[in-house]
Amino acid sequence: MNKSEIKKRNIKNLFIGTFFGSFSIALVTFFLPFFLKEQGLSALEIGGLFTLSIAAGSLFFGLFFSKIIRRVKLKFGLFFATVLSFFRTFVLYLFPTIGGIVINQFTNETAKQSYRISADATIQHNVKEGEERKASAFWTMADSLGLIIGIVISIFLIPLISFKLSFLIFSLIALVALFFYLRINDKTRLKTKLKFKELPKISKKLKLILFSEILYWLALSSSFSLVITFLVSEKLSGTILELGVLFIVLHGSMSITLFLTKNRLKKFNEVKTSIFGMICLLTSAIIIILSKNFYLIFSAFILEGIGAGIWVPSKTALQWKNTEKEIREKVSGWLSGLKGFVQAIGPLAGGFLITAIGINAPFYFKAGISIISLGIYFYILKKYKN
Repeated sequence: MNKSEIKKRNIKNLFIGTFFGSFSIALVTFFLPFFLKEQGLSALEIGGLFTLSIAAGSLFFGLFFSKIIRRVKLKFGLFFATVLSFFRTFVLYLFPTIGGIVINQFTNETAKQSYRISADATIQHNVKEGEERKASAFWTMADSLGLIIGIVISIFLIPLISFKLSFLIFSLIALVALFFYLRINDKTRLKTKLKFKELPKISKKLKLILFSEILYWLALSSSFSLVITFLVSEKLSGTILELGVLFIVLHGSMSITLFLTKNRLKKFNEVKTSIFGMICLLTSAIIIILSKNFYLIFSAFILEGIGAGIWVPSKTALQWKNTEKEIREKVSGWLSGLKGFVQAIGPLAGGFLITAIGINAPFYFKAGISIISLGIYFYILKKYKN
Protein backbone atom coordinates (compact mmCIF):
# COMPACT_ATOMS: atom_id res chain seq x y z
CA MET A 1 0.00 0.00 0.00
CA ASN A 2 1.55 3.31 -1.11
CA LYS A 3 1.62 6.54 0.91
CA SER A 4 -1.41 8.04 -0.85
CA GLU A 5 -3.54 4.94 -0.19
CA ILE A 6 -2.49 4.91 3.48
CA LYS A 7 -3.56 8.54 3.84
CA LYS A 8 -6.94 7.81 2.25
CA ARG A 9 -7.44 4.88 4.61
CA ASN A 10 -6.47 7.05 7.57
CA ILE A 11 -9.12 9.62 6.65
CA LYS A 12 -11.73 6.90 6.07
CA ASN A 13 -11.05 5.38 9.50
CA LEU A 14 -11.18 8.84 11.10
CA PHE A 15 -14.59 9.55 9.58
CA ILE A 16 -16.06 6.16 10.55
CA GLY A 17 -14.62 6.49 14.06
CA THR A 18 -16.10 9.99 14.27
CA PHE A 19 -19.53 8.61 13.30
CA PHE A 20 -19.55 6.05 16.12
CA GLY A 21 -17.97 8.48 18.59
CA SER A 22 -20.66 11.07 17.87
CA PHE A 23 -23.36 8.37 18.05
CA SER A 24 -22.14 7.46 21.53
CA ILE A 25 -22.26 11.01 22.92
CA ALA A 26 -25.65 12.02 21.48
CA LEU A 27 -27.61 10.98 24.57
CA VAL A 28 -25.48 13.04 26.95
CA THR A 29 -25.00 15.98 24.58
CA PHE A 30 -28.67 16.53 23.82
CA PHE A 31 -30.73 14.98 26.62
CA LEU A 32 -28.73 15.48 29.82
CA PRO A 33 -30.32 18.91 30.50
CA PHE A 34 -33.75 17.25 30.05
CA PHE A 35 -32.74 14.58 32.58
CA LEU A 36 -31.65 17.26 35.07
CA LYS A 37 -34.77 19.34 34.47
CA GLU A 38 -36.83 16.26 35.37
CA GLN A 39 -34.87 16.14 38.64
CA GLY A 40 -36.16 19.64 39.43
CA LEU A 41 -33.07 21.74 38.63
CA SER A 42 -33.53 25.23 37.18
CA ALA A 43 -31.81 26.55 34.04
CA LEU A 44 -29.39 28.59 36.15
CA GLU A 45 -28.54 25.60 38.37
CA ILE A 46 -27.91 23.36 35.36
CA GLY A 47 -25.87 26.06 33.62
CA GLY A 48 -23.77 26.66 36.74
CA LEU A 49 -23.22 22.94 37.24
CA PHE A 50 -22.08 22.51 33.63
CA THR A 51 -19.86 25.59 33.65
CA LEU A 52 -17.97 24.69 36.82
CA SER A 53 -17.30 21.09 35.76
CA ILE A 54 -16.47 22.00 32.14
CA ALA A 55 -14.07 24.73 33.30
CA ALA A 56 -12.35 22.24 35.63
CA GLY A 57 -12.05 19.75 32.75
CA SER A 58 -10.62 22.41 30.45
CA LEU A 59 -8.06 23.42 33.10
CA PHE A 60 -7.10 19.76 33.66
CA PHE A 61 -6.63 19.29 29.93
CA GLY A 62 -4.46 22.40 29.61
CA LEU A 63 -2.24 21.56 32.59
CA PHE A 64 -1.96 17.81 32.21
CA PHE A 65 -3.64 15.96 29.36
CA SER A 66 -2.45 18.24 26.55
CA LYS A 67 1.14 17.30 27.50
CA ILE A 68 0.31 13.60 27.11
CA ILE A 69 -1.22 13.80 23.64
CA ARG A 70 1.75 15.88 22.39
CA ARG A 71 4.02 12.93 23.21
CA VAL A 72 2.10 10.21 21.38
CA LYS A 73 1.07 9.38 17.81
CA LEU A 74 -2.09 10.97 16.43
CA LYS A 75 -4.18 7.81 16.63
CA PHE A 76 -3.44 7.48 20.35
CA GLY A 77 -4.74 10.99 20.91
CA LEU A 78 -7.99 9.73 19.35
CA PHE A 79 -7.72 6.54 21.42
CA PHE A 80 -7.46 8.49 24.69
CA ALA A 81 -10.40 10.66 23.73
CA THR A 82 -12.55 7.61 23.00
CA VAL A 83 -11.67 5.84 26.25
CA LEU A 84 -12.70 9.01 28.05
CA SER A 85 -15.90 9.06 25.97
CA PHE A 86 -16.75 5.58 27.24
CA PHE A 87 -16.02 6.58 30.83
CA ARG A 88 -17.98 9.86 30.75
CA THR A 89 -21.23 8.07 29.87
CA PHE A 90 -20.58 4.91 31.89
CA VAL A 91 -20.17 6.98 35.06
CA LEU A 92 -23.77 8.21 34.61
CA TYR A 93 -24.96 4.60 34.55
CA LEU A 94 -23.10 3.96 37.82
CA PHE A 95 -23.96 7.31 39.45
CA PRO A 96 -27.00 9.04 37.88
CA THR A 97 -26.60 11.83 40.47
CA ILE A 98 -25.27 15.40 40.65
CA GLY A 99 -21.83 13.98 41.46
CA GLY A 100 -21.99 11.76 38.39
CA ILE A 101 -22.99 14.76 36.25
CA VAL A 102 -19.98 16.73 37.50
CA ILE A 103 -17.61 13.86 36.67
CA ASN A 104 -19.31 13.42 33.29
CA GLN A 105 -18.92 17.06 32.26
CA PHE A 106 -15.35 17.22 33.61
CA THR A 107 -14.36 14.13 31.60
CA ASN A 108 -16.39 15.27 28.60
CA GLU A 109 -14.38 18.48 28.24
CA THR A 110 -11.05 16.62 28.37
CA ALA A 111 -12.32 14.09 25.81
CA LYS A 112 -13.63 16.79 23.45
CA GLN A 113 -10.42 18.79 23.45
CA SER A 114 -8.28 15.67 22.96
CA TYR A 115 -10.46 14.53 20.07
CA ARG A 116 -10.72 17.95 18.44
CA ILE A 117 -6.97 18.55 18.33
CA SER A 118 -6.10 14.98 17.27
CA ALA A 119 -8.77 14.77 14.56
CA ASP A 120 -7.92 18.21 13.17
CA ALA A 121 -4.22 17.28 12.95
CA THR A 122 -5.04 13.91 11.36
CA ILE A 123 -6.97 15.66 8.59
CA GLN A 124 -4.17 18.17 8.02
CA HIS A 125 -1.58 15.38 7.75
CA ASN A 126 -3.60 13.18 5.43
CA VAL A 127 -5.51 15.52 3.08
CA LYS A 128 -4.10 17.05 -0.09
CA GLU A 129 -3.55 20.80 -0.25
CA GLY A 130 -6.74 22.47 -1.49
CA GLU A 131 -9.01 19.63 -0.34
CA GLU A 132 -9.41 20.94 3.22
CA ARG A 133 -12.95 22.29 2.77
CA LYS A 134 -14.18 19.03 1.24
CA ALA A 135 -12.53 17.01 4.03
CA SER A 136 -14.02 19.33 6.65
CA ALA A 137 -17.45 18.83 5.09
CA PHE A 138 -17.14 15.02 5.23
CA TRP A 139 -15.82 15.18 8.79
CA THR A 140 -18.71 17.37 9.90
CA MET A 141 -21.14 15.14 7.98
CA ALA A 142 -19.85 12.02 9.78
CA ASP A 143 -20.25 13.86 13.09
CA SER A 144 -23.81 14.99 12.26
CA LEU A 145 -24.95 11.58 11.00
CA GLY A 146 -23.67 9.92 14.16
CA LEU A 147 -25.51 12.47 16.28
CA ILE A 148 -28.74 12.00 14.29
CA ILE A 149 -28.71 8.22 14.77
CA GLY A 150 -27.93 8.71 18.46
CA ILE A 151 -30.81 11.18 18.88
CA VAL A 152 -33.30 8.86 17.16
CA ILE A 153 -32.24 5.91 19.31
CA SER A 154 -32.43 8.10 22.44
CA ILE A 155 -36.01 9.20 21.71
CA PHE A 156 -37.22 5.60 21.65
CA LEU A 157 -34.80 4.12 24.19
CA ILE A 158 -35.27 6.53 27.12
CA PRO A 159 -39.06 5.98 27.56
CA LEU A 160 -38.59 2.25 26.99
CA ILE A 161 -35.76 1.36 29.39
CA SER A 162 -35.07 4.57 31.42
CA PHE A 163 -32.21 7.05 31.32
CA LYS A 164 -29.91 4.89 33.46
CA LEU A 165 -29.85 1.84 31.15
CA SER A 166 -29.63 4.14 28.13
CA PHE A 167 -26.42 5.59 29.60
CA LEU A 168 -24.96 2.07 29.76
CA ILE A 169 -25.82 1.23 26.14
CA PHE A 170 -24.43 4.49 24.78
CA SER A 171 -21.20 4.12 26.74
CA LEU A 172 -20.59 0.75 25.05
CA ILE A 173 -21.11 2.28 21.58
CA ALA A 174 -18.08 4.51 22.21
CA LEU A 175 -15.86 1.41 22.19
CA VAL A 176 -16.72 0.74 18.53
CA ALA A 177 -14.90 3.94 17.55
CA LEU A 178 -11.70 2.56 19.10
CA PHE A 179 -11.41 -0.14 16.44
CA PHE A 180 -11.32 2.42 13.63
CA TYR A 181 -9.02 4.89 15.37
CA LEU A 182 -6.47 2.15 16.04
CA ARG A 183 -6.41 1.42 12.28
CA ILE A 184 -5.05 4.91 11.56
CA ASN A 185 -1.43 4.57 10.49
CA ASP A 186 0.06 8.01 11.15
CA LYS A 187 3.35 8.14 13.05
CA THR A 188 3.45 11.93 13.36
CA ARG A 189 2.98 13.65 16.68
CA LEU A 190 1.04 16.75 17.62
CA LYS A 191 2.74 20.13 17.59
CA THR A 192 0.12 22.15 19.39
CA LYS A 193 2.17 24.23 21.82
CA LEU A 194 1.77 27.89 20.97
CA LYS A 195 2.91 30.47 23.50
CA PHE A 196 1.03 33.73 23.87
CA LYS A 197 4.09 35.73 22.75
CA GLU A 198 3.94 33.90 19.39
CA LEU A 199 0.47 35.27 18.57
CA PRO A 200 1.72 38.53 16.98
CA LYS A 201 3.27 36.36 14.25
CA ILE A 202 -0.25 35.52 13.10
CA SER A 203 -1.60 37.88 10.45
CA LYS A 204 -4.30 40.42 11.29
CA LYS A 205 -6.61 38.70 8.83
CA LEU A 206 -6.25 35.35 10.60
CA LYS A 207 -6.82 37.00 13.99
CA LEU A 208 -10.12 38.40 12.69
CA ILE A 209 -11.13 34.99 11.33
CA LEU A 210 -10.35 33.28 14.63
CA PHE A 211 -12.03 36.04 16.66
CA SER A 212 -15.29 35.68 14.70
CA GLU A 213 -15.23 31.91 15.20
CA ILE A 214 -14.62 32.18 18.96
CA LEU A 215 -17.46 34.71 19.26
CA TYR A 216 -19.90 32.44 17.49
CA TRP A 217 -18.87 29.43 19.57
CA LEU A 218 -19.70 31.48 22.66
CA ALA A 219 -23.12 32.33 21.22
CA LEU A 220 -23.73 28.71 20.22
CA SER A 221 -22.68 27.22 23.55
CA SER A 222 -24.95 29.66 25.42
CA SER A 223 -27.99 28.68 23.32
CA PHE A 224 -27.57 24.96 22.72
CA SER A 225 -29.02 21.87 24.44
CA LEU A 226 -29.66 23.53 27.81
CA VAL A 227 -31.50 26.48 26.27
CA ILE A 228 -33.28 24.39 23.64
CA THR A 229 -34.58 22.10 26.41
CA PHE A 230 -36.17 25.10 28.15
CA LEU A 231 -37.29 26.54 24.77
CA VAL A 232 -39.30 23.36 24.15
CA SER A 233 -40.66 23.54 27.69
CA GLU A 234 -41.73 27.21 27.54
CA LYS A 235 -42.82 27.63 23.91
CA LEU A 236 -44.04 24.11 23.14
CA SER A 237 -45.44 21.18 25.14
CA GLY A 238 -42.07 20.12 26.59
CA THR A 239 -41.93 16.48 25.45
CA ILE A 240 -38.74 14.55 24.78
CA LEU A 241 -40.09 13.78 21.29
CA GLU A 242 -40.32 17.48 20.38
CA LEU A 243 -36.84 18.05 21.75
CA GLY A 244 -35.45 15.13 19.75
CA VAL A 245 -37.22 16.19 16.54
CA LEU A 246 -35.68 19.66 16.70
CA PHE A 247 -32.20 18.22 17.15
CA ILE A 248 -32.81 15.75 14.30
CA VAL A 249 -33.93 18.42 11.82
CA LEU A 250 -30.98 20.62 12.85
CA HIS A 251 -28.35 17.97 12.20
CA GLY A 252 -30.30 16.38 9.34
CA SER A 253 -30.49 19.63 7.36
CA MET A 254 -26.83 20.25 8.18
CA SER A 255 -25.81 16.81 6.85
CA ILE A 256 -27.88 17.21 3.67
CA THR A 257 -26.41 20.67 3.07
CA LEU A 258 -22.88 19.35 3.55
CA PHE A 259 -23.54 16.48 1.13
CA LEU A 260 -25.08 18.68 -1.56
CA THR A 261 -22.48 21.45 -1.34
CA LYS A 262 -19.26 19.54 -0.61
CA ASN A 263 -18.03 19.92 -4.22
CA ARG A 264 -19.82 23.16 -5.06
CA LEU A 265 -18.59 25.39 -2.23
CA LYS A 266 -14.98 25.30 -3.42
CA LYS A 267 -16.07 27.16 -6.58
CA PHE A 268 -16.83 30.20 -4.44
CA ASN A 269 -14.77 32.50 -2.24
CA GLU A 270 -14.58 31.18 1.36
CA VAL A 271 -15.43 34.60 2.82
CA LYS A 272 -18.58 34.92 0.69
CA THR A 273 -19.83 31.45 1.62
CA SER A 274 -19.06 32.18 5.30
CA ILE A 275 -21.21 35.32 4.99
CA PHE A 276 -24.09 33.40 3.42
CA GLY A 277 -23.93 30.71 6.11
CA MET A 278 -23.87 33.34 8.88
CA ILE A 279 -26.90 35.14 7.37
CA CYS A 280 -28.83 31.84 7.60
CA LEU A 281 -27.76 31.43 11.24
CA LEU A 282 -28.83 34.99 12.06
CA THR A 283 -32.23 34.53 10.36
CA SER A 284 -32.79 31.30 12.31
CA ALA A 285 -32.24 33.08 15.64
CA ILE A 286 -34.68 35.85 14.64
CA ILE A 287 -37.40 33.34 13.68
CA ILE A 288 -37.05 31.56 17.04
CA ILE A 289 -37.34 34.89 18.89
CA LEU A 290 -40.54 35.82 17.04
CA SER A 291 -42.32 32.46 17.03
CA LYS A 292 -44.28 30.28 19.45
CA ASN A 293 -45.52 27.87 16.80
CA PHE A 294 -43.84 24.45 16.51
CA TYR A 295 -43.71 24.60 12.72
CA LEU A 296 -42.00 28.00 12.68
CA ILE A 297 -39.46 26.82 15.26
CA PHE A 298 -39.09 23.62 13.21
CA SER A 299 -38.32 25.71 10.08
CA ALA A 300 -35.85 27.83 12.08
CA PHE A 301 -33.88 24.71 13.02
CA ILE A 302 -33.84 23.58 9.38
CA LEU A 303 -32.41 26.98 8.42
CA GLU A 304 -29.90 26.75 11.29
CA GLY A 305 -28.68 23.41 9.89
CA ILE A 306 -28.36 24.82 6.38
CA GLY A 307 -26.40 27.81 7.69
CA ALA A 308 -24.09 25.61 9.78
CA GLY A 309 -23.61 23.22 6.82
CA ILE A 310 -22.28 26.13 4.77
CA TRP A 311 -20.48 28.12 7.47
CA VAL A 312 -18.54 25.32 9.23
CA PRO A 313 -16.53 24.02 6.21
CA SER A 314 -16.16 27.57 4.86
CA LYS A 315 -14.69 29.04 8.05
CA THR A 316 -12.45 25.96 8.47
CA ALA A 317 -11.09 26.33 4.93
CA LEU A 318 -10.68 30.08 5.49
CA GLN A 319 -8.72 29.43 8.68
CA TRP A 320 -6.42 26.84 7.10
CA LYS A 321 -5.91 28.89 3.93
CA ASN A 322 -4.68 31.86 5.94
CA THR A 323 -2.47 29.91 8.34
CA GLU A 324 1.10 29.05 7.42
CA LYS A 325 1.45 25.29 7.11
CA GLU A 326 4.22 25.14 9.71
CA ILE A 327 2.03 26.53 12.51
CA ARG A 328 -1.39 25.08 11.57
CA GLU A 329 -1.37 22.53 14.37
CA LYS A 330 -0.24 25.12 16.91
CA VAL A 331 -3.04 27.49 15.87
CA SER A 332 -5.55 24.62 16.02
CA GLY A 333 -4.38 23.75 19.53
CA TRP A 334 -4.61 27.37 20.66
CA LEU A 335 -8.07 27.71 19.09
CA SER A 336 -9.21 24.47 20.75
CA GLY A 337 -8.19 25.83 24.14
CA LEU A 338 -10.13 29.05 23.57
CA LYS A 339 -13.17 27.09 22.41
CA GLY A 340 -13.00 25.07 25.60
CA PHE A 341 -12.95 28.31 27.59
CA VAL A 342 -15.99 29.87 25.87
CA GLN A 343 -17.90 26.58 25.93
CA ALA A 344 -17.37 26.49 29.68
CA ILE A 345 -18.84 29.98 30.02
CA GLY A 346 -21.74 29.25 27.66
CA PRO A 347 -24.04 27.07 29.83
CA LEU A 348 -23.90 29.49 32.78
CA ALA A 349 -24.46 32.45 30.44
CA GLY A 350 -27.44 30.69 28.85
CA GLY A 351 -28.93 29.74 32.22
CA PHE A 352 -28.46 33.28 33.54
CA LEU A 353 -30.06 34.87 30.46
CA ILE A 354 -33.11 32.59 30.70
CA THR A 355 -33.52 33.26 34.43
CA ALA A 356 -32.89 37.01 34.34
CA ILE A 357 -34.61 37.97 31.07
CA GLY A 358 -36.47 35.05 29.49
CA ILE A 359 -36.17 32.22 26.99
CA ASN A 360 -35.62 34.57 24.03
CA ALA A 361 -32.58 36.26 25.61
CA PRO A 362 -29.96 33.66 24.49
CA PHE A 363 -31.23 33.98 20.92
CA TYR A 364 -31.00 37.79 21.05
CA PHE A 365 -27.40 37.27 22.17
CA LYS A 366 -26.80 34.80 19.36
CA ALA A 367 -28.31 37.19 16.80
CA GLY A 368 -26.10 40.01 18.07
CA ILE A 369 -22.96 37.85 17.80
CA SER A 370 -24.01 36.81 14.27
CA ILE A 371 -24.24 40.48 13.24
CA ILE A 372 -20.75 41.16 14.66
CA SER A 373 -19.38 38.10 12.79
CA LEU A 374 -21.00 39.30 9.58
CA GLY A 375 -19.36 42.69 10.06
CA ILE A 376 -15.97 40.99 10.44
CA TYR A 377 -16.47 38.90 7.27
CA PHE A 378 -17.59 41.94 5.23
CA TYR A 379 -14.56 43.86 6.50
CA ILE A 380 -12.25 40.97 5.42
CA LEU A 381 -13.98 40.80 2.03
CA LYS A 382 -13.54 44.52 1.42
CA LYS A 383 -10.09 44.95 3.00
CA TYR A 384 -8.31 41.91 1.59
CA LYS A 385 -10.30 41.22 -1.59
CA ASN A 386 -9.69 37.43 -1.62
